[in-house]
Amino acid sequence: MISIENNQISVESLRLPIKRKIGCDLDGVVVNIHPMIFRGIKMVLGVDVDNLFKTGKRTDYWIDNWPEIKALAGGPEFVRRICTSSYIYRHAPPVDLAVPTLNRLHEQGHDIYFVTSRPKETSTEATMAWFYDHQMEWAAGRVYFADEVIKGASFKDSVVSSLCLEVFIDDSIETMEAFKAKLALKLVPVCSWNRNKRIGKDTEFVSSWPEIEKKINRLT
Repeated sequence: MISIENNQISVESLRLPIKRKIGCDLDGVVVNIHPMIFRGIKMVLGVDVDNLFKTGKRTDYWIDNWPEIKALAGGPEFVRRICTSSYIYRHAPPVDLAVPTLNRLHEQGHDIYFVTSRPKETSTEATMAWFYDHQMEWAAGRVYFADEVIKGASFKDSVVSSLCLEVFIDDSIETMEAFKAKLALKLVPVCSWNRNKRIGKDTEFVSSWPEIEKKINRLT
């Protein structure tokens, strides 16, 4: 919207967004896989993961490490299996407003990559199908899977450095804090598993994709 006051057009309103190199996690940021995972764990193991996160009784994102899960026969194995389920990768819904916002950022000329901890061997087909199902065909060739680069926690940092990304969006505060690469903007969508954690001074919580879009386009 152009702002006009006293017959003057605001220069700021005419400024085109600077094209940025953006990195984005998938699960919990673009794809809303967690309700399906939490529901499956509750149905099979009887552990209410969502409630434990929301009440702050558990803050460790790696659910298979929880004592409630380890105490159950086959608990950790089931959690790891459902968290890497190709069915969930394929059929989980998008996070609210993620798809239209990412499509708009892409149309504005931003260079967007997706960097995910999903295992390449079992998730590639489901991930590509999800993009096509949600009218994000342009994204299909712009995904970096964990075991495609470096196995272990450092692979996202490696991708950020190799692509010279300026912005990264991830639901894991721990991932952000581990980055050695310098970023102009690090954004963490508020979720039940991170809302009770302290966030570093160079990282920002965000509540929605429209807010993410604004912060990216206001970056100077």
